[in-house]
Amino acid sequence: MTTVLQSKARVATSTDVVEGSSGLSAEEKERLIENLNIEVTNHRRRYEAFLEQLLEGFSLRHGMEVMRIPKSIRHMKMKDFDRFGGNVQACVQAIAKQRVAESEGEANEKKRKWQTAIHEAGLEEERALKTRKQPFVHLFTFEWCH
Repeated sequence: MTTVLQSKARVATSTDVVEGSSGLSAEEKERLIENLNIEVTNHRRRYEAFLEQLLEGFSLRHGMEVMRIPKSIRHMKMKDFDRFGGNVQACVQAIAKQRVAESEGEANEKKRKWQTAIHEAGLEEERALKTRKQPFVHLFTFEWCH
């Protein structure tokens, strides 16, 4: 009986070893590899789309955070901003004080210009009065001239 079983038993060849112990043919393996490539490609595309959405969301949040910073500070150099220790409120207050001082300086300058203009107008009138020509009679027409 053992001899019968041995004769009916299949002897493994070198091609069976290459096909693997799973019993898959080369054609089945190629189909599995193609399916795996399709799945990997699909998974990569979904992952890239997810990363793109994540990046877009980050960019929007970043833009909103930047817009929350006052415009005067956004245009400031980091070196100047660092003088206030990175404190936005202190920086805004200092800028406001500087603007008030500048506007007061401009107001005083305008006031001085206005006062100077009035003073110069008065001086011109005095000069005009001092250098005013006396009326005389024109010899040929006998008209009064100034």
